[in-house]
Amino acid sequence: MNGAKSYLVARDTDPVAATNNPTLIKIGQTSASYNDTTATNGVLYHYYVAAVSTGVCTSEWSLVDSGFRMLETPRNVLATDGTSTESVTVSWNPVTGAERYLLFRGEAEAAIDTTAPFREFPADQTEFVDVDTDSSVVEPGKPYWYQVAAASSICTGALSTAESGFRAIPGPIGLRATDGAFTDKIEIVWSSVTN
Repeated sequence: MNGAKSYLVARDTDPVAATNNPTLIKIGQTSASYNDTTATNGVLYHYYVAAVSTGVCTSEWSLVDSGFRMLETPRNVLATDGTSTESVTVSWNPVTGAERYLLFRGEAEAAIDTTAPFREFPADQTEFVDVDTDSSVVEPGKPYWYQVAAASSICTGALSTAESGFRAIPGPIGLRATDGAFTDKIEIVWSSVTN
């Protein structure tokens, strides 16, 4: 707008509401750009701009354009190292704006399949106990690698740093030592450990 002294910036998450009466987020913007740092990550916003002239005349709203802030990467991804003979527990910090989490797993860091999630979780779940199921196996003593990404209906954030964990090997059971059965030795026997 020729003669514009400032601009109004407005937004809304509902495109219909934005068309009718968008919510002002900035009054008196003097440059032709604005950084919306109050937007929630992973949420789609619809933006409008109007110009204000020196005579306090305001233009019509501009055509709408939409944008979003990318979701942050999940931090502090941890996988247990042999704390259980039954499972590996994977946990991570929650991400603001996430609607779900995608967990990826591989038998080596370079072998993590990032094309399809191993598991998917709702936004309120930030821990997973990886156990043997009909569709997947967690072998004792074998390291598994995990990565997590936050997702919403409009975007998927970057993958976390890879973290490894392993299920503990169960200890031998049925240990028996002979009590005076031999004069030249004590025989010690136990059950073999299997997966």
